[in-house]
Amino acid sequence: MGKKLNRKKQIVALGIIAALCIIGYNAHSHFYYQMGFPLDDSWIHQTYARNLVQLGEWSFIPEKLSAGSTSPLWTILLSPAYILNISPIFWSNFIGWILLWGIGIVSMRLFEQYIPVKRDYSLWIGIGMICEWHLVWAACSGMETELIALLILINCLDLKKKSHHWIINGLLIGISIWVRPDGIVLLLPVALIIWSKESDIKSKMLALLSCMAGVFLFFVPYLGFNKYLSGDWWPNTFYAKQTEYAIMRGTPIVIRYLREFSLALVGVGALLFPGFILYIFNTFRNRKWDHLAPLVMFLFYVGIYAWRLPVTYQHGRYIIPVMPLFFITGMIGMANYYEASIKRMITRVLFKSWIISSIIVTIGFLIMGAQAFGRDVGLIQSEMVTTAKWIEKNTKANAVIAAHDIGAMGYWSNRNIIDLAGLISPEVIPFIRDEHKIQQYLDNHQVDYLVTFPGWYPYLSTLGQKVFQTNGKIAILLGGENMVIYRWNSQP
Repeated sequence: MGKKLNRKKQIVALGIIAALCIIGYNAHSHFYYQMGFPLDDSWIHQTYARNLVQLGEWSFIPEKLSAGSTSPLWTILLSPAYILNISPIFWSNFIGWILLWGIGIVSMRLFEQYIPVKRDYSLWIGIGMICEWHLVWAACSGMETELIALLILINCLDLKKKSHHWIINGLLIGISIWVRPDGIVLLLPVALIIWSKESDIKSKMLALLSCMAGVFLFFVPYLGFNKYLSGDWWPNTFYAKQTEYAIMRGTPIVIRYLREFSLALVGVGALLFPGFILYIFNTFRNRKWDHLAPLVMFLFYVGIYAWRLPVTYQHGRYIIPVMPLFFITGMIGMANYYEASIKRMITRVLFKSWIISSIIVTIGFLIMGAQAFGRDVGLIQSEMVTTAKWIEKNTKANAVIAAHDIGAMGYWSNRNIIDLAGLISPEVIPFIRDEHKIQQYLDNHQVDYLVTFPGWYPYLSTLGQKVFQTNGKIAILLGGENMVIYRWNSQP
């Protein structure tokens, strides 16, 4: 009973620490500029969630069904804010707190599964994971990042069980697809684990079929959902993002991979890298194939983004879902090394020094992460939200607005929007980088205003009449420029 009570206290402690991290980040954001979201995309989910509740339809623009939300499940989880009539920022942070707390709990249990713990490391593992700045930032971001990260960790935890119902892993993958379409890539790592753990061909094939059945139970409806909304099997974002950043795929794949991988090293990850290498070495030296799951999932997921969408902006938000796998393998690798060499004084001294350094770095980056979060929120509020509110107050209700960042614009302006990024206007995807064809498209659709950063569309920006500029200080401080609203008039 005492042990169970102790575990309950540990779980409560993790919840309190997660709450303090969430509150701290939002408090800094409030005092730095305003509370809000650090990404314009967060407002896209909020717009879909609001329209789902208030209009009973899956739309970004009222009465126009669209597949611009990459995460239908996340949108549904956000919708209670509009049912209960509470702040969407509060509600999304509440969900983020639950998910961050869950990541700490699952990480603690996963660590215990991989190491026969002789000392009480696991609580500190959970605390360290909760205080990792990428994960706190993601929990406050209003995005689905933390949800898919938790699903991936739960999948790894289930894969460590001695007896399996492989359909469970398939179901977890299927659910993750509804969170982010790239969840489908987890199928290959799980298939590799199945192949390594099952003893004979018949067992392997049956296990694979069982897993696939779980995946398709959710995957097929997901494809049908998108097909119904947009006529394509995948959400518009799946195509738009890859097209927009296609030029980045010209860099050699090795360089792209290293850039994506290095995102996990910003912070305590740099100190966990030796443990990550030790984890790989021990797994293959001792042929512990049941230890492959977190390793293969991390490396493969990073590889997919390096191959198709090698972007590193916004603190590596596309890679954050698998960063916990890197952190946990690094922790396991270091703990195993310590256990194997505990009798050596030099090992004990170095390990204690490493722990102290890790604590200092984790706290330091947790504080710097809060500062980055405040700046990110301030940028979105002072640029995107400000322009959207100006449009709402100063344009006619039937005005047509062309914009590249549509999140805040869709949520706050209540106007008809042409999406230059292709998320809700997929017809622009084939010429998403061609300003002359975009000009013709805007003319054909009788656009009234163009909203953009001038540097994004240098040619289009010369065709309109400037009617508003935010003059926000944060964008300039970050080395950027202010968002401008142009009255569109490309015809002489």
